[in-house]
Amino acid sequence: MYSSSPLLAAFCVFAVGCTASSSSSIPTSPRNVNDLSRWANQHGVVMHASLQWKQQKTEGDDDDTNDDNIGLELKESVEPGTVLLKIPRSIVFDARRIRNELEKESPEKVQKALEKLGQSGFDQHAEGFFIFVKVLRCCQEGESSLWSPYIQSLPRNFVEFSSAEKSCLTYYAKYIADFQEEKFEAFCDAAVGSGLVGGSSAMSSESEQARFAFCAVSSRFWKTSSSEERTAAIMKGTPPSPETDNATSELVPVGDMFNHREPPNVAITHEGDYVNFVYKGNNVGAADDQKDETKDLYITYGQPSNPHRFLGIFGFVPVGDMPNLWSHLVYVDNPFTDDVEKMVFRTSDGGIPKQVWDAVLYALLEPKHPPNEPPEFTEQQHAKYRTYTADILQGHINKQLQELAALRDRIKMVEALGTSGNIGLIRQHNEFLTDVFEKASKQILIAGELDEQQ
Repeated sequence: MYSSSPLLAAFCVFAVGCTASSSSSIPTSPRNVNDLSRWANQHGVVMHASLQWKQQKTEGDDDDTNDDNIGLELKESVEPGTVLLKIPRSIVFDARRIRNELEKESPEKVQKALEKLGQSGFDQHAEGFFIFVKVLRCCQEGESSLWSPYIQSLPRNFVEFSSAEKSCLTYYAKYIADFQEEKFEAFCDAAVGSGLVGGSSAMSSESEQARFAFCAVSSRFWKTSSSEERTAAIMKGTPPSPETDNATSELVPVGDMFNHREPPNVAITHEGDYVNFVYKGNNVGAADDQKDETKDLYITYGQPSNPHRFLGIFGFVPVGDMPNLWSHLVYVDNPFTDDVEKMVFRTSDGGIPKQVWDAVLYALLEPKHPPNEPPEFTEQQHAKYRTYTADILQGHINKQLQELAALRDRIKMVEALGTSGNIGLIRQHNEFLTDVFEKASKQILIAGELDEQQ
C-alpha cells in the first residue's frame, strides 16, 4: 500500500534556518522543507505508508538545532522487495535530459561550455556540469521555478576547507578538496563564458548562490544504470564495462534524503517513468540472531572504502559505516589492484585479505602471465616470501602513520588559532585512519607468526 500523506506531512516539523562558518549558503533564504510535501504530492511522488522522516545527528555534533542531516526510517517493518519511494522522472534532474533541453535552447552555447570544460580538464564531468547549470538556474529563478520548493528544502551548510584546514588533511583528502575547488571554478567559467547562465558579475566563482548549487549537486547526485545490479556496480566504483557505460547522472528530489551506510538496505532501481527506492532488508543472508533490526534506511553513496571522498565531498566521516578501508596501496600494471574494493583493510580488526597479499607478492616477483589472467598464488608461496612481502606492507603502513602523526601536530597548531570550524571533523577522519592502519600493522605480525607455526 502506498500513501503520500503520512511522510509528506511530516516535512512540516523540519523548518529551521541555519547559518555556519566554513559553509556555503543562499544568504537570503533559510532552509524550508514545509512546502516540499505539497510540491511532491502535486508532482506524483509516491511514498510507502511506513516511511517517516528522522533527524539524524552525526557523531560529535551537539547542535540540536542543526537540521542539515534529515534521513528516512521505517515506522513499522516491511518485507524485502517493498518499493518505498517512487519518484517521477519528470522532476528528476537527469543530466542527459538537461543537456538535450539546453541544446534545443542553444546548441552553440552547449558546445562552447563543453569546449571550456575540456580546456580546464573537466570534460569528464560534463554530466555533473549540466545538473549544476539546471540547479543554478532554478536558484536564480526563485519562486517562479518549478523546483523552487525542492531548492528551498536543501541543506544550507556544506563543508568547505580553509587553507589552514587543508594543511591538516591527508594527501588524498587534500587532493579531493583542491579538486572540488578547481572543478567549481571550471563549472562557473563554463557556465558564464558560454552564456548558459547569465550575469557575469552575479555568477562569479565568489557567488554564494553558485557555491550553494555546486555543493548541493556534488553531494547529492549519483550515477545509475538501467538495472539494480549495474547501478550497484557503479556505486562501488567498479571499472567501466559495456554494461555500465550507459550510466547517467541524476539528482533525485526526495530520494536524495536517504543517508549513507555500507552495506545499504535500500537499492535504486528504474521502472519506466519512475526512479524507485526498494527495501532490501538488513544483513541479507545473516542468521536471525545476527540481523540488524534498525529501522533507519540507507543507500550507498559509492566508493564505500574511500573515507577521503566522504570527507571532501559529503562532509562527514562514516566511522561506523565503513566495514573496509582502502589500503592506500597503488601499483601500476598490477592485476590484483584493479578492483579497489578488494584492496582494503578490515576496519574492525585490521584484517588483510588475500587480494592485498597477492598484489604485494605480484609486485615483488613480477611474474609473466597472459593478459587478464593473474597468477594463482598459493599459501605456500605466500609463506615462502612472507618476510619480504611483510616488510613491504609494513613499510607502506608506517609511511601512512608517519603522515598522520605529523598532521596531529599540525591540527593542534590550527586548533590553537581558534578560527577553524572543521578541525574536529578532520581530527575524526585522521584518527579513524590511524586506528585502522595500526590494526593492520598488528595483523602483519600475526600473519608471520602463523607462517612459523605451519
